[in-house]
Amino acid sequence: PTLDASFDYADTDLAAHAEARDDEHGLLLVADGTLPVDLSMAGTVGDRLLDRPMRVDIRLDEFVLDSLPQFTEAVTGMRGTLEGAVAMRGTPRRPDVDGAIRLAGGALHLTQPGLELREVSAALTIREDVIVVDSLIAWSGDGPIRATGELDITMLTQPGFDLTLEARGAKVLDNEQGRVVIDSDLSIQGPFDSVQVAGEIDVLEGVI
Repeated sequence: PTLDASFDYADTDLAAHAEARDDEHGLLLVADGTLPVDLSMAGTVGDRLLDRPMRVDIRLDEFVLDSLPQFTEAVTGMRGTLEGAVAMRGTPRRPDVDGAIRLAGGALHLTQPGLELREVSAALTIREDVIVVDSLIAWSGDGPIRATGELDITMLTQPGFDLTLEARGAKVLDNEQGRVVIDSDLSIQGPFDSVQVAGEIDVLEGVI
């Protein structure tokens, strides 16, 4: 996609407007915001990003995932459409985020386990520092994988988990190491550095 952006800076406020579009799908994303940033060149400057009120609004207008370049060999063939809006207020140190995002018609290939995920759909709600997974479903092989729950994003780089994961006849391995199909009912809980996974996994088919 093509990104067009404009910026205006005055009195330690950086205002920005950006639009992403491509020739086939038209407008994909619109973002507006004002961030408190110290861009002064004179004297000693501490944190450039100031702890003052900010405003960021992002709108996704049928953002087509296959318009994105491939970032990694681990995930390929990504497709689907994102729609939604996210608003961020508060300050950079204490952001207040609110919004909702939906994914429809998703698909992707996970290279290492050799899996093709298809008919991927999701509905996410963002409230302050929590992402609520209202629903997430993907088909792998002949069976579905479903997830619901919450992600704590108080620290974006170290999220906390409170998720339930259910699989029914879903393929979880299909490469040179083997082929495995399972039923499962799992809970995934805890902080990023000490996640606990509990529940049951039944192997329906397995060749290793």
